[in-house]
Order: sequence, then C-alpha cells, then structure tokens
Amino acid sequence: MDGASYAFNDEREHIMPNANEQAEPGSKTPVSNPLANANRPPYDEAMEARIAKLEEFAADTKERLVKIETRLEQTATKADLVNAVEKLTRYISELTEKNTRYIGEVAEKNTKGIGEAAEKNSKSIAEAAEKFSRDIAEAAEKNIRNIAEATEKFTRGIAETAEKNSRNIAEATEKFSRGIAETAEKNARNIAEATEKFSRDIADAAERNARNIAEAAERNTKYIGEIAARLTKEIGDVRTEIHRSIAALTRWIAGTVVGVSAVALTVLTIVLNNANHQAPDQTPAATHIQSAPSTAKPTTK
Repeated sequence: MDGASYAFNDEREHIMPNANEQAEPGSKTPVSNPLANANRPPYDEAMEARIAKLEEFAADTKERLVKIETRLEQTATKADLVNAVEKLTRYISELTEKNTRYIGEVAEKNTKGIGEAAEKNSKSIAEAAEKFSRDIAEAAEKNIRNIAEATEKFTRGIAETAEKNSRNIAEATEKFSRGIAETAEKNARNIAEATEKFSRDIADAAERNARNIAEAAERNTKYIGEIAARLTKEIGDVRTEIHRSIAALTRWIAGTVVGVSAVALTVLTIVLNNANHQAPDQTPAATHIQSAPSTAKPTTK
C-alpha cells in the first residue's frame, strides 16, 4: 500500500501541477487551465493524456488490491492461532501420557528379560569356564609333548650339523693348505723368473746407458773443443782491438797535454810581458821559455 500511494502521489503531482506555477517561454509542460479564455477552450488536449494515465494507474491499483485481498484470505487470524495452540497442547499432553505408559511397560519387560538373560549368562559362563579349563589342560599337555619332541629333534640336528661342519672344516682346511702350497710354489717360480728377467733388463739398460754416456761424452768433448777454439780466436781479436784503442787514447792524451802546456806557457808569457811594460825599472826582462815538443811514444803491450 505504501508503494502504491507513493506512486499515486508522484503521478498526481506530474499530472496536476500547482495552478499558481507559470509556464516558462518555450516550455511544453502542461499548466492547469480550469477556465476558458479567448485563446483556447477551457480543457485542452493535454487533459486527455492525464486522464489516460489516471486510468492506467487505477487499473494497476485494482490489480494490486486483488493480490492483497488474496493474501489476507490465506493469512491465519489471531483466533486461528489460539485454536492451533490449544490443539497442539492437548496433542503434546496425550503423547506424553502414552509415552510414559509405554516406557513403564518396556522397563518392566526389560527387567524380566535382564533377569532371565543374567541367569542364562551365568550358566553359559560356568560351562564356558569349565570347557576352557579342560582345553587349557589338554593344550598344555600337547605343548609339553611337542616341546620335548622338538627339543630331541633339535639336539639330534645340532649333533648332525656339528659333525657335518667338522667334516666340512677338515676338507676346507685341507683344500686351503694345498692351495696355499701350490700358490707359494707358483709365486716362487714367478719371483725367480721375474728376478732373472729384471737382472737381464738391468744389464741391458746398463750397457745401453754406458754406450749413450760414451757417445754423449765424445760429442761434448768435440763441442767444448770447438767452443774453446772460437773463444780463443775471439779473445785474441778483442786483445788486439783493446791495444789499438789504448794506443789511440794515449796519443790523444799526450797531444792534449802538449797543447794545453803550450797554451799555458803562451798565456804566462803574455802576462809577464805586460807586467814588464808597466814597470821596466823594477823587474828584469822576462825570460822566454819554450818547451820542446814531447817525442815520447806510447808503449803498447
């Protein structure tokens, strides 16, 4: 109902706006016109559309009301609920009474059945215990006999096994001794052969090494002689070149000494002459000393 009234109010506001509102210029919104004027009749064509909308809304409202009445007819009233509660209460009371009687009867039957079953179980337990005791005694007797027989068989088996093991050990020891003797003999022969072969190989190797050493010594002697000859020749050439260099150097040193001595004497003479010109009365005339050039020749070794 609330949704229907809300929709109805919206439609009413859309269809019948406020009479005081004025239509804006160019707007197509219809405005109420309850009175006629010179321009148009009192109820224009827009009213028909409004009435059609109202009729559609009325039809929808009628359909919704029918659905609401159908639901109300299917809904229980307060009196129906009270009657249903009373019926349910009476049904629960009757059911409780029936269950109580049934439980009492079942308990009585169970008590009798339990007594009878307990008596039967006691008899069955006594018979089973007696039978179990007899079975245990018989099984113990059988087990004792089986243990004795198994012990006797085990003792005979151990004796037979020990005898077989002794024979096998003796045979294996004999075979092992023969194998060791044969192996030792083979090893001795192999060692003797290997020693003989090793001795021959050592002798051959020593002979080859001696030949190789002799050949290498001969080659080294020839090579050392060639090197010594080349070194002797090169040393003689170096000595000759050194003597020549020493002679040239000696001549150069001697010439340099002579030249320097001549220059020194010349300078000394000039100095003394200048001194004599400045004081002729005080100093005697300078003696000109001229050294002869050295005629010594450098000695060469």
